[in-house]
This record gives sequence, structure tokens and C-alpha cells, in this order.
Amino acid sequence: MELGLIIPRGKRRAFVESQNFIVNLTAEGYSGAAILDTLKDWGIGFRETDFYKDWRRVLGRPARADLMKYVRKDFRPPSHLIEHTPEYLSRQFRADFAVRGYDTLTGEDIDTEYSLAKDDLADIRDLENEMKSMLAADPEEYPIDIDVLFLRGVKARMPPL
Repeated sequence: MELGLIIPRGKRRAFVESQNFIVNLTAEGYSGAAILDTLKDWGIGFRETDFYKDWRRVLGRPARADLMKYVRKDFRPPSHLIEHTPEYLSRQFRADFAVRGYDTLTGEDIDTEYSLAKDDLADIRDLENEMKSMLAADPEEYPIDIDVLFLRGVKARMPPL
């Protein structure tokens, strides 16, 4: 008789199968993206959003967006909440915002995200005001009446090697 994998109630099979793998490869310095690619190569199917949620859970890291809401508006985002990324950024920093409101053309509710590229990082209130100004300045490009706008995170270019 072959023993099967026992999956605790409420957990996905992919999470249970990959939990130790995630911990070990992260300790060796592998990124989340590299671990996800390896899991997919091994036939362990994972939706990207589920993987990163599980990855943060295994490592005990809350999502940066969850922590950003506790930073005062008159402060700059702290360095431990700024994600350094190898992806191409047109400027040194990219501030990502979640925006809720309604479409001024159709009247439908909108829940979307926008980004603001900057060379210098300002405090959160200034970033939010600049984003609101950008959206209001071009109503044909951004037909949204904003109800809620908040900073979800900040990315920075990787430092040169």
C-alpha cells in the first residue's frame, strides 16, 4: 500500500508539496520567481498570485502593500518597504497605486491600478497628490472619478553590480 500525501484541511496540494522547497531555496538566495519557475518545471502547478501569497506565509513576510498603509502620509516610504526589482523601470522609482472610483463615461464602478514613475522619492501625500493631478489632467486618457486612491507599494531599480 502506497502512502499518499496528507493535506491539512484548507490547504492546497501545491502549497503542501512545495513548502519545504520554498524555505530551502529562499535560504540559498533564490528569488520567488526562480522558485515558481522551478516548481512549474517539476509539474507542480501554481497560480502566480497563490504562490506569492504562500511564499510570504512560509517566510513570515506580510505583503508590502499591507504594511504601506501604516506609514504616515507625511513620511517617505521606508527603505524596508521599497522593493528592488531587476525589471526595467523608466525612472529610479515607480509608485504603484490602487484606485477605486467610477468611470465618468459609463458610470460603472472601477477598481484599478496606476503607476507613477519618479527619479526622486517624495513623501506619500505628495505622491498621492501627484497621481491625482495626473489622472485629472487627462480625462480622455483616464476617465475616472476617484473615490479612493492609496499607495500600494514602491519599486526601485536594482543597484548596479
